[in-house]
Amino acid sequence: MIPDTTPSGIPVDLTGTAHARGRLQADRCPDMIGAVRHAVEVRMAVSGERLLAPDVHNYLEELRRFHRHNDPEIMEELEGLGSGFGLPPARLFDYLMLSLVEDLDTTGTGQEECTAFAATAADGGVLVAKNRDYRREHVAIQRVFRHRDPAWGGREVLCVGSLGSPGNFSSGMNSDGFAVADTASRTTAHRVGRHRYFLLTRLQTQCTTVADALGEIAATPHAGGGTLVLGDASGCMATVELGAETVAVEFRHGGRVGRTNHYVGDSTATLNRIDAAGDPRHRNSERRLATLRRLLSRKPGEMQIQDASAILSYRGGPDHEPLCRRGGRDLSETVSGAIYATGQRRLWFANGDPGCGNWTAYAFGNDQD
Repeated sequence: MIPDTTPSGIPVDLTGTAHARGRLQADRCPDMIGAVRHAVEVRMAVSGERLLAPDVHNYLEELRRFHRHNDPEIMEELEGLGSGFGLPPARLFDYLMLSLVEDLDTTGTGQEECTAFAATAADGGVLVAKNRDYRREHVAIQRVFRHRDPAWGGREVLCVGSLGSPGNFSSGMNSDGFAVADTASRTTAHRVGRHRYFLLTRLQTQCTTVADALGEIAATPHAGGGTLVLGDASGCMATVELGAETVAVEFRHGGRVGRTNHYVGDSTATLNRIDAAGDPRHRNSERRLATLRRLLSRKPGEMQIQDASAILSYRGGPDHEPLCRRGGRDLSETVSGAIYATGQRRLWFANGDPGCGNWTAYAFGNDQD
């Protein structure tokens, strides 16, 4: 639970062009260069060999060309990241694309999961909340960032991500009060299109409302895989399931929505990758979604920050899956929790287990020394 008196945090300030913001990650956190390089190499050691398969290699080259044409700012940010952390930008790109590459495999070794939801906030707007269930090596390198770019006309982005990765790499909110969080969802269908990691940043820099974002998503070719949970300051919210050829949207003005790690939409549910009878990760995702919906239904009215933190901190019960996960038999581990209050333009962030009370509050006005 969030303590009654929550300390204020200072985000890692990244101000400038895309290349400059990428380079600034290493400049702001020089003691973490080794940890970032380690995280990249660990992931590449596990899955990088799959990049050598001719069909995977060709797919990645097509993705690279697509993003150079459609997301030049992200590719420039990768150049800056590579310069700062001493890693070839091409290797960083391949590292980020491993979430797709692993999806093409049938072993189900990925550790990208997460739970996210949105609910009407008691003080106006929407609470967008996420438990980040991710690789253990990211505990040391995850940070709250504030991105500011002259090209954005004064807009800022406050987001949770990892050093060494561009833009909004997990969840974030812009200074207009539009918030978005993603979760992984394994799928049988991929194509050449925008990776959801890069889509997250594009939505934050281009959109003011959920309606804006849905228009941008509808106009975007998607690589496939993953879901989004959206909320804005007006009280609108949505979930989006990103299929390669189809997108399933659940939109509401008021109420609550949520997703774990599988598709449930009429047009996308048949695209779930289920590798074997009783696939444990898919089963776990189904049970967590049932748990999430049960917990959300307990608070039918407007939600307080403490209510959201209690859901993120939930450790399970008889016949109910934990949402705050501890690895081992639970298959994944929760490395952080985030709650974005779109009406207040504030973020509550727990670095580590969200049930341990290690919460810090962030706002757009907090400047770095």
